Amino acid sequence: MDPPLTFPSRTEFHKALINANVSTTDQWDVVASYSQEKLQPLLKKYWSEKIGPTSISLPPHRSGHGRHALTTTYTLDLSAPHFEFEKLKNDAGSTSMARITWAFTGTSDEVDKQNTHEKTTLTAEDGFSLSVLTPLYAIGSGTEDISKAKTSHEIIDFSHGVHSSYKITLQFQNTEATTWTVHYKGSAKESSHATSGSKTDSKDDDKQGIADELNDAAKDIAGELNNKSRVKGFRFTLGEVKNTPNPKDYVLTPEKFQFTVDRGILSIFINVKGGDGKGNSAPQFKLAHDNHFAPMPKGYDASIILSKNLIRDKYMIPQIQEKCGHMLKDHGGVTTDDGLLGPSVKLKFNNGKVWSGFKTGGGVITEGHIDIDWDNYPLVLTLFDDSSTLEPRYKWKWDNALVTLTYWNITPKAGRSRDHTTSMHASIPENSSPVATFTNNDHLEFKIAFTEKNQPNAKFTDIGGAGASGSVSFQTFDMNLPDINFFRTQNVVAPGEDIITPKSTMCPCDLFIFGSMESK
Repeated sequence: MDPPLTFPSRTEFHKALINANVSTTDQWDVVASYSQEKLQPLLKKYWSEKIGPTSISLPPHRSGHGRHALTTTYTLDLSAPHFEFEKLKNDAGSTSMARITWAFTGTSDEVDKQNTHEKTTLTAEDGFSLSVLTPLYAIGSGTEDISKAKTSHEIIDFSHGVHSSYKITLQFQNTEATTWTVHYKGSAKESSHATSGSKTDSKDDDKQGIADELNDAAKDIAGELNNKSRVKGFRFTLGEVKNTPNPKDYVLTPEKFQFTVDRGILSIFINVKGGDGKGNSAPQFKLAHDNHFAPMPKGYDASIILSKNLIRDKYMIPQIQEKCGHMLKDHGGVTTDDGLLGPSVKLKFNNGKVWSGFKTGGGVITEGHIDIDWDNYPLVLTLFDDSSTLEPRYKWKWDNALVTLTYWNITPKAGRSRDHTTSMHASIPENSSPVATFTNNDHLEFKIAFTEKNQPNAKFTDIGGAGASGSVSFQTFDMNLPDINFFRTQNVVAPGEDIITPKSTMCPCDLFIFGSMESK
């Protein structure tokens, strides 16, 4: 069994992401993850409110022969369960499972051939527990038939145009993939350290005998538990994926997903309507594979990861084209900058659209145009993390760009003069602004803008016979990134009335939103 994933410090987490130097989502658009530790009390609450105290009386268990024949009847009182995520290796790779465990107390009544009763009390100190290893299932809305549920092997598609949901659930309906066992405190230790001829405590022998008998009756225990009217419909939702469309942001609408677990973590990998439709089968968070890190640092119990490609290709580039496409080059006006780890784009402008300036005076007209090699000097937009706070910011960069002005004079007498040239190196001011802003009610907004403060210092003055002047200026605009508030409250929902409340962000490569599961 693999050890649980660890929750590193925020600094360690960030450093590992930088060192990985790639996207972490296994080519899926979005990854939503929950900590098992945070789900645990929700299961306990569900059991206490929906099911409550649970007792099981087992059919008589017969052992021995002749005058040594014994009949034992058990009554078990189960506490509220807890669970652990596990991966079961198989021919398909692995299946996402959960081990649900109930501590129990109770009594055993042993009757011999002479009808002599020997009663034994099973106490909390004995440490008996019942566990079941069972697959996790995604069950579609309106479906109760477990045979139609989906396992972690399957990529689940939403029907085109049909609004629906899938719940990822814990359940223990008796299927071939479900295994029931009984343990007691110290049983694993005894079995791993006992050797031939070694002596064990007589009480341990008694407990082992009880555990052996109950394991022989495991199917009966499962049957009795599933026959309980309050228990029969046990189905605890770990997470839910809905394809509810956001009228303001269609891109993030889920189209298909696949879920998986690591020790301590449930992750849901999602392709969205505006994404590229890729996604590796049997997905895994990059740092879980390489560093054995959970998809969130210490102090958080949930996260949403938006892939670098989704942020860049489906939000940044389309909005730049919409807001200032009329000023860009007809071909290759906005392209990706793959040389940087964070989401980055290059803007290449039409020279004639970013230059303005001429002058008429004293019978002389001075005209001209500028030339900039945009392949060498693009305007670059980059998302990155502040080195001290490790929170995402964005910056515009146009540094030491060569701008060449070609100009000429026109007079009524001499006509058009020969061309003259002059050059300068221009830059925009160093800048850095927050990408994410927390507003009232824990809402998270992402915004990027190019403002007048970002304009370059590319200004020519007193040019030609007319003393002309002119400058290079770029289109000012702003743009929004994903509406994560709709997504986290409507598309990927935590159990019950809980939602992922954002607390912090990070963007070393992909965009990370860290948070907690809290009541609405």
